[in-house]
Amino acid sequence: MMVLFENDDWLVVNKPTKISTHGAWAGDLAALEWLGLHFSQDLFVVSRLDKGTSGVLPFAKTAQISGQAQQTHENETAAKQYLFVSASVWSGAKVSDKKVVETALEGKSAHTGIIYLGLCALGHLFQAHLSRGRTHQVRRHAAELGVPLLGDGEYQGQPFARLMLHCHKVLWPGLDPWVAPIPQSFSTFSTFAAPELDLSLLMQLEVCFETRNNWLNKLTTAFRLIHREEIQWQGLDFCVDQYGEYLSCWNYGDVSQIAKLQKIIDWLIPRTNCKGAVLRNINKNSHKSGLFAEQMFLGQKPPAEMTVTEFGLAYKVTLSERQHLGLFLDQRDNRKKILKAAEGKRVLNLFSYTCSFSVCAAAAKCEVVMSVDSAKSALEIGKANFALNGLAESGRGKFIVDDVRVFLARQLRKLEKDGIKSLFDIIVCDPPTFSKASDFEVFSVEKEWEELAENCAKLCSKEGVVYFSNNHRTDTSGSYETVLRRFFTVVTKLSQPMDFPEKSTGKIHVKQFVCSGSVFRN
Repeated sequence: MMVLFENDDWLVVNKPTKISTHGAWAGDLAALEWLGLHFSQDLFVVSRLDKGTSGVLPFAKTAQISGQAQQTHENETAAKQYLFVSASVWSGAKVSDKKVVETALEGKSAHTGIIYLGLCALGHLFQAHLSRGRTHQVRRHAAELGVPLLGDGEYQGQPFARLMLHCHKVLWPGLDPWVAPIPQSFSTFSTFAAPELDLSLLMQLEVCFETRNNWLNKLTTAFRLIHREEIQWQGLDFCVDQYGEYLSCWNYGDVSQIAKLQKIIDWLIPRTNCKGAVLRNINKNSHKSGLFAEQMFLGQKPPAEMTVTEFGLAYKVTLSERQHLGLFLDQRDNRKKILKAAEGKRVLNLFSYTCSFSVCAAAAKCEVVMSVDSAKSALEIGKANFALNGLAESGRGKFIVDDVRVFLARQLRKLEKDGIKSLFDIIVCDPPTFSKASDFEVFSVEKEWEELAENCAKLCSKEGVVYFSNNHRTDTSGSYETVLRRFFTVVTKLSQPMDFPEKSTGKIHVKQFVCSGSVFRN
């Protein structure tokens, strides 16, 4: 469950691991900002959990309650109970033995009671009690006792799939206890054990579930279940998306790894309550020979066409009939922003594919949304998506089969003729890394980015915004952002979506920016 408690004063959530309490910069979508975007919650941070820590996280709904919470912390009248796992235990420890650590942290008093609960599948399980927490208090005091947490490399803990720290219960004055269920990753895996999959792999898989299912399934029936490089096991390189009752797995590694992937997918199908899966091998040179070389089906074969939902809107997808499935999952957060902001606006959706951004704009009752793509077949699916959501007769959607570069040049000529009424309030520019559609010139985002940025800035209204994205994997120098800053006074880098976490190598899946203040409107 995501929400543990809610009334007029409080929203208490079960925070997954690997999500911060609040954003580190303007475009960072941590728990606070994510809840604000997707549930329109105007919240106040009254307590924090480290990014790796899961469990009870309360937010105040009013400034008054936030002030009262601060007083509660100062008076130390609240209490927190944590669970953590360590590979170690202090000498002579017996079940229910308790140690107290009172070492000051940052020059401030800190009191932690730690109780040994006994052996578990992953090592030794402990319970920690405190009233007012200091920065990393449980982690630091546990390390001082010689029982550093698994996954806590900062404080001598052994490497692990996650930080094994969970805020299990919070006692707040005048309210019933807030309790977050113990994560499956803390269990013995007895329910989902598989002899052919070792404990390390099962742990990593469970962490993937924990960072998605409790939150994303409240928004959508389609999300990335396992991101590329998120699982480190026997050299596998793959990702898995869930679309309703079916899984879509992409193998980026050697074909010889298919047997290993099959074992994982066979385990995932019942774990996700899915009916079947599609497993595809990615071509090394997809621009010349197509995105995938072959595909196989595990369990029940999915229908040729399916419908998934996101924010109450429906989209047509296929897991087996086309190169691309029909909905880019990494743009979910941006689609929500369009859905919230597009009312009465003129919207331009470039490289629109199957028009998911356009559906959101039309559903928000925009003035008009123009969808531009060189693939007529994709725009036909876009029209079907409009019809699926009862938007076909609204008159808001315009579908234009054209090379985006040609379309932009035509719009710039129109701007010279008709003036500011030709400008757009919202522009979405999410180009492919590379494409070669028939009858159109080869497109390379690396070569075209600067001209795209300049032309979007020229067509953006004074108060307008432009959402830029691209998946060019080889650029790590920030050159795309540098180019945008030539044409916009405000350029905000957006964080990775919840189900597309940044890789351990530092590489990111998608570069996303929201830009405003076109230099051509000043």
